[in-house]
Amino acid sequence: MRRSAKTVALCGCVAALCTTLMLTAYFPYFTYAVPALSGALMIVPLYELGKKPAIACYCASLLPVFLFCETEAKTLYLLFFGFYPVVKSLLERLHSRVLEYILKILLFNFLAAAAYAVAVFVLGLPMEETGWPLRIFLPAFALLANGAFILYDICLTRVCVFYAVRLHPQIKRLFFR
Repeated sequence: MRRSAKTVALCGCVAALCTTLMLTAYFPYFTYAVPALSGALMIVPLYELGKKPAIACYCASLLPVFLFCETEAKTLYLLFFGFYPVVKSLLERLHSRVLEYILKILLFNFLAAAAYAVAVFVLGLPMEETGWPLRIFLPAFALLANGAFILYDICLTRVCVFYAVRLHPQIKRLFFR
């Protein structure tokens, strides 16, 4: 089989797996974990094929995720987690670790605000009443969300290392013999 056919096959498998995994977001409490895990699957085409096929794989998963998945989870996947591994690989090429994390956190905060705005104003998710004064709740939530993002970024780095060491030889043998 030619290399381009193998590229399409690998990207198709990953896009289908992302979409299938995103369908499990209908289960309670999976809303935030499932988009993060689905986005982490983009490590496979990114590592094996490069940035362009990884972006193509993400784009291939956009329509089925948009049509069939739970609203809040699909918003998180479409606006952040689905393409974050590609952005992460680009930002980690910077020579300054401080600048890298500043840009990652700024990107996360901008896209988190955009995802919330899209979920509420475009997709019609109701704004929930918290019972807390909004000026206390929002900064606390933002601080916790940024901490969770930094933890996600560190875990994604470790998953990349695990993939490179343990899983890459099997994927290479399966798709690129």
